[in-house]
Amino acid sequence: MVTLWTHNRECLLGQVAGGKMELSPTGEIARECWSRIPHRFPEARLHAQVLMPNHLHAIVIIAEPERGLARNPRTKSGRDAGAASLGDEVQTRFQTGQEAGGRLRELVEFFKKAVTEAAEARQSGTARSVAAGGAVTALPTNTTRPDGFHEPTGPASPIWHDDYSEHIIRSQPAFDRIREYIFANPLMWSYDPANPCRSGPLLADLEDLLRHDYLPS
Repeated sequence: MVTLWTHNRECLLGQVAGGKMELSPTGEIARECWSRIPHRFPEARLHAQVLMPNHLHAIVIIAEPERGLARNPRTKSGRDAGAASLGDEVQTRFQTGQEAGGRLRELVEFFKKAVTEAAEARQSGTARSVAAGGAVTALPTNTTRPDGFHEPTGPASPIWHDDYSEHIIRSQPAFDRIREYIFANPLMWSYDPANPCRSGPLLADLEDLLRHDYLPS
């Protein structure tokens, strides 16, 4: 599981309304760039993910590309993302240790750079940028969505926090809990410690959930 935070945890990626995430233009760019990661990193299998106003949670499985993922990169969305069990993925050998960690960092840095460059192109009115797959793609130049959500224009500013956090999922129960946590994130936003405008009682932090991860007996 990986978590990426926005710069200073500012709500740059959208807003939550009625328990549903409404993406800002930058959030839309982030979603598109994330979905294209397997085209650049065919060994990466993207499972459950959610973009929140100031962070991204996702489950990423990195396997040895020679075992077949390179021939059929897939991205799942919604509740189909992660619907298969962790055991299904174990049929493909995982990269482990420094090899997997280094590849994950490369993936994350590539994603953050792609989003930043695309957002800067949109703000400058260029309307073209290199997306995560490496292809030049058209991007929307307007900054106001039909529902009235407005993202200010102006000089480019950092989008992402410099680092990111990662957690190795060690068991099927942990996989299931984390997947459900990701899907439920928008519903819990009013109580989320990450919400700068939290209005409800404080929920348990994600770290509390991850402490329950364990090696299967």
